[in-house]
Formats: sequence, C-alpha cells, structure tokens
Amino acid sequence: MTLPANKTKIYLAGIMGSGKSSAGKILAARLGWTFLDADLIIENHAGKSIPAIFASEGEEQFRELESRVVRRLASAQRAVIALGGGALEREDNREAILQNGLLVWLNVSPEVAAKRLIHSENRPLLSEVDSEQEIHEKLNSIFQDREDNYRTAHLTLDLTGESPASIAQSIIDRAEIDRGPRDLWEVNTCAMEGVAPYPVYIDEGVLASVPELFPKEQLSKHAVIITDRNVDALYKDQIVRGLTEKGFMPHVRIIRSGEASKSMRVLGELYNEFSEAGLDRKSPVFALGGGVVGDLAGFFAASYLRGIPLVHIPTTLLAQVDSSIGGKVGVNLEAGKNLVGAFYNPILICMDINTLSSLPDREWNTGMGEVIKYGFIGNGEILDILHGGFDAVSENLHRVVRLSVEEKLRIVNEDFKEGGIRRFLNFGHTLGHALEKITEYRVLNHGEAVYYGMLAALFISAEQGLLSRSKFESALKLMDTLQFDLPLVEGNAEDLYSAIFYDKKKIRDTVHWVLLKDFGHPVISSEVRKEVVMEAIQFAWDFIYEINIETTNEHE
Repeated sequence: MTLPANKTKIYLAGIMGSGKSSAGKILAARLGWTFLDADLIIENHAGKSIPAIFASEGEEQFRELESRVVRRLASAQRAVIALGGGALEREDNREAILQNGLLVWLNVSPEVAAKRLIHSENRPLLSEVDSEQEIHEKLNSIFQDREDNYRTAHLTLDLTGESPASIAQSIIDRAEIDRGPRDLWEVNTCAMEGVAPYPVYIDEGVLASVPELFPKEQLSKHAVIITDRNVDALYKDQIVRGLTEKGFMPHVRIIRSGEASKSMRVLGELYNEFSEAGLDRKSPVFALGGGVVGDLAGFFAASYLRGIPLVHIPTTLLAQVDSSIGGKVGVNLEAGKNLVGAFYNPILICMDINTLSSLPDREWNTGMGEVIKYGFIGNGEILDILHGGFDAVSENLHRVVRLSVEEKLRIVNEDFKEGGIRRFLNFGHTLGHALEKITEYRVLNHGEAVYYGMLAALFISAEQGLLSRSKFESALKLMDTLQFDLPLVEGNAEDLYSAIFYDKKKIRDTVHWVLLKDFGHPVISSEVRKEVVMEAIQFAWDFIYEINIETTNEHE
C-alpha cells in the first residue's frame, strides 16, 4: 500500500503481545514525539481498568468507548499511538485512522505473542485461559478474525523476535519519517520589576523534548517529578526517560488524583520525603499533570529550601490555559480553597497539546469553563470559535490554547499580584468557589462550578444595568451551545451565599464581583444587593436544570 502524505501521526496495530507499547515508546522518544496508549486513555476516560469495563459493561460498550477515543486521537499530531488489538474491527475506526496518519501493522505470530503474555493479567479476552498452549490457540483464533483488518495498514512489519528498539528503527527507516523542523510556539513573559521572565512553549509532540528546553547547566542532577495516578500511567515514563538520558536523577512522587490531595497533609509528606533525596536549591521540581498537581508541586517548590526551580508540564486543558500561567500556587484548608499559597513563577512551562486527547469529558469541561471566561472578558477570537460549539473548539484546539494563554499572560504581565486588572480573571469564580466549598469539592469540578458562576455573574450584570439585554441573551445562547452534562447541585441558597464570604479575594468583608459591561469589558463591583445574588443563584440552578432536562429528552 502507498504510504500516506501525512506521516506526522503513526498508529501501531497488531494482536495483543505484538509489542505495540514497548516499540511505540522507543519510536516516540527517537522522533521526539508524544507516545499515546489508546488502552490507557480508555481506562482514564472510564475511570476503571479494561477488564473491569468488560466485566461491568460488556465488550460492546468497551468498543463504543474505544471508538470515541479513536475520534479524539484524530486531532493529535507528532504522536505515536498504540492501538488496542481490536481497534480496527469497526469500519469507522479504520477509516478515521487511515485518513489521519500512517497505520503500521506489527505482524507477530500468535505463538510468539503467547510466550510474551503467559503472565499478563490485564487481558479480558484471555481471562478464561491459563496455559501457554491455550493462550496460543485463543490468539490464533483472534488473529484469524482480525487479519483482514490488519492488512489494510499502510505498512506491515513481519516480526519474529525483534527487539522493540529494532522495530522502532525499522518503522523510521521504512516509512521514511522526516522529523522536519518543529513548529514550536514560544512566548516569553514580559519582564516586570522583581519578576523574572520565563518561556512558555506550546506544540504537539513536545513532551519528549522537555529536557532540551531548559538550562540544564544551571540545575542540580537531583530532580523531583510530582504527578498523579492518572498521568503516571500515561506520560510519566516519557519525562523520566528524557531526564535520565540528560544525566538527571529523577525522584518521583505519585499522589492521588483529585482536589483532596491539595492539602497541608500531602504537602507535609512531600517535605519529609524529599528532605532525604539530596535536593539542593538548584534541584528542579517538575509538575506533571493538571491543576491540583501544579498548585501542590508549585507551592512545594516555592517553600522548600525557600524556593527551588519549578517546571510546569500541564497535561489538562485547565492547567494549560489557566492554572500553570501566572505564578499562583497553593493548597486548600477546610475553611476554603487556596487559602495557603504564594506567587511563584516557574523557570519554564511546556504544553503538549497531544495530552489533551487523553482527557475524560468532565476533565475537558473543567478547562472549557476557563476558556469561556477568556472569551467573555477579553478575547473576541475565542468567542468566535466558541460560537461554533465543541466541534469548532476541537478543530482549533492549538489556537484556542494559544489564544487563552496569550489572554492570561496579557493580564498577569500587567498585574502580577492581583492589585488591578488581574481580578478580572475571577469572572465566574466568586460563586464558583463557593459552590465547590458547600459541595465539599465532591460534586462539581472547577470548570463546572465556574460555569454556574458565570451564569450568575451574567445575570447580575444584566440586573445591575451593566450588560444590555441583547448581549445577555447572546451570552446565554453561547452558554447553551456549549452546554456541559452538568451535575445538578442540591443545596441551600443561603448556605451558598454565606460561603461567598469565605472567598480569599474579599477585602474588609466586602465581596468584589467581576461583572460585564460588554463582551471584553469586565468591571469590578462591590455594590450587589443580597436579593440580586439570591436571584442569580436561582437563575443559574434553573438554567442548568433546563439543560439537563433537554439533554435527557434528546437521549431518550
């Protein structure tokens, strides 16, 4: 088969045990691309292992989830993607893969694969076989069922006992992969008095290049990587490999995923653990993950030894467009969110757009809340894209991230410590943080809470006579177009109103609301009566309730 013109994405297919993951990691490292494991991404989306998906929901539901992941991965560039053994069974999957990249079949015999899988436990299709002979027979049956689909590949490698490294090199040689110049988008934050500038890099496939992007000669060899359980399986090995090859000795700490890890208790554990790791004031801390990891690792870096170098590698939409930018780091207290923290800039931020393809829908939503905010408070280009719905966002994802980063940098470069226009970034957050607090961070994620908060802020803006009725209706239409599958919040409006006053941004017991006079023209107001806030709370709840009713009816 003729090789495709687009070879900036390589899919690896084959029966289980063919070496897709092992060879794929090496191939990605040699190309300087991102490695993406489709099965791990499926597990991340589902929140459970593949055997658990098969057991609780059946193979058909697993295949449906697999197809959703394949569609999400279509947007990746400069990536090596290891497919599940049955990913080519559905015709729509095959077409999407063949149209979007180079498909390589690792053709290994069932006999060789069986020897590799004799001790494997994460294979639901082999759950009822034990011996090597039984595995061989089962794999042979699977191979015969799938062989025609595998033969649609652009390139076939007939394998016997080749090492993963030799497989990777064969693909590079036979596919004539031209790594070409990297289209790396870089912005340096403006130098402010007392604030050191730092570079922000954005690109697809840049994860493997992190060690090339910072001044290694100015850093000590002992390094810290802080990540969570989800990101650990997906991306940690790529960072560890790159740092080790450059002479670093990475010490890894894996925390539980979720807001509960952003605590004084976990922070204390980090201090104790890494006090025995030989760190000094030039030892870098790599925050690999989403907002929780970035805030926790950032505050550790800011406070340990009175400050050690910090590198942000954000892997979620929220972290890329918001939390990694601007120097805010910290942890939560029982009394409220982010009440202990600091302003502490990294020496580098590196964003790989490909990592966004691994996000579950709710994690995607939490970042979209911040993207919508940037559209309302200042960036008209973002609003133009948002009016096209989620499909338009997916098609323009690199641009959406870049525009969001530019908008936040524009604000924080003028007002680093939130004495002026940086407060505009709190649009939707006053009520949003209160919602997170009264639900104990268990019902809504951050972006979902901000979505509620923006609805309330838009209502208050209109009620206060700041935002015209036509603009208010236009904003609601946009919010409806981008409707999330949001959880309904059950609670007392009085409790929610009281929780607003725990917000760390209040000054002398006065809450300062970020409202809109127009799109791109936010204002600060402390003159909002309680009855207006209560009406806004009810409006947001009713709006979300109606969206849920509409969504339920559509599904039925």
